Amino acid sequence: MKGGRKVAPRGGGRLRSLSVIGEGGRIEFLSVVNYMSDLERRRSPSSPASESEANAAASPPSWNCVAVLIGASTGGPEALRLLLPKLPGDLPVPVVVVQHMPQQFTRPLAERLDGLSALEIVEARHGMPLNAGRVFVAPGGRHLKLTGHNDRIAIHITDDPPENNCRPAVDYTLRSACDSLDAKVLAVILTGMGRDGLQGSGALKQQGGRVVAQHADGCTVFGMPKAIIEAGLADRIVKLPHLASVICKEVNQGIPYNF
Repeated sequence: MKGGRKVAPRGGGRLRSLSVIGEGGRIEFLSVVNYMSDLERRRSPSSPASESEANAAASPPSWNCVAVLIGASTGGPEALRLLLPKLPGDLPVPVVVVQHMPQQFTRPLAERLDGLSALEIVEARHGMPLNAGRVFVAPGGRHLKLTGHNDRIAIHITDDPPENNCRPAVDYTLRSACDSLDAKVLAVILTGMGRDGLQGSGALKQQGGRVVAQHADGCTVFGMPKAIIEAGLADRIVKLPHLASVICKEVNQGIPYNF
């Protein structure tokens, strides 16, 4: 638990449906509709992963994961609400979340998720060190880049041009992870429209990283994970209720990494 205390969920409000016009086209942020109130809803605990699914595509013995990067678009806030609270507070690696969302909504999203989770969840700020045991949500409308090397990794927030009509973009952050973290990263591609994350996952795989795609069952839009699966980049295809267990198994294959 964060600081040895239980954190109670905070209150939330309702949001109208939104759309954002990016360079080269229109992006619909359907996942933003009422996401604040959705974060407050409680569901019954999901059944544990089956033995066959939990052990499928086991990580190679040499795999050493030093960070988890989660990419999502439409339906992402609800998927994150169901996923992140299941991760343990002592997760030995940092988690970076790139959720397609306008600027004013990522901080409230991080705050609501933080209130539901054992891990500390914050909106990423320029210059933050990439510490294990924390979740960093990319700020809406800006890119998140990982810079540095070895034990001196920091977060840089940039205004570089949109990619895949998106800012923040999953591809952008994944490329920086390949450079700064030597691709020792587990990419988790969740529900969302489009193909953001495809090129970055390809680069990650070429350098020895691993990729998990959300199963079609439970996706609001089966676009981003579908692109990963069709390209043959997915090491595992996992239904949402089992993702936290799979992430922990992947992370624990390696030696804890201290940033």
